[in-house]
Amino acid sequence: TAVDPDAVLELLSDEYARRVIDALSDRPASAPTLRNALSASRATIYRRLNELEAAGLVETAVAVDPDGHHRKRYHLVVDELHLRLGDNGIEVAPGE
Repeated sequence: TAVDPDAVLELLSDEYARRVIDALSDRPASAPTLRNALSASRATIYRRLNELEAAGLVETAVAVDPDGHHRKRYHLVVDELHLRLGDNGIEVAPGE
């Protein structure tokens, strides 16, 4: 999985993004579930999910709820990240 180093570093400095990552580390979840669990606004949750997805840390899958509704579920696609400081600047890469 390719990650955007600048986006990852910026997201890790954001409290809500870290809380979303922490919540998704347990299991995939829908945006409404995250919103309720994290006591955050709908806009905040969706913004962070979109940013995490664009950075390469989160992906979505469509699931069918028992009541028949289709809902996006978000899940982490990276279990660990490696941060390297070198001659080429800061590099962030998924763990192996």
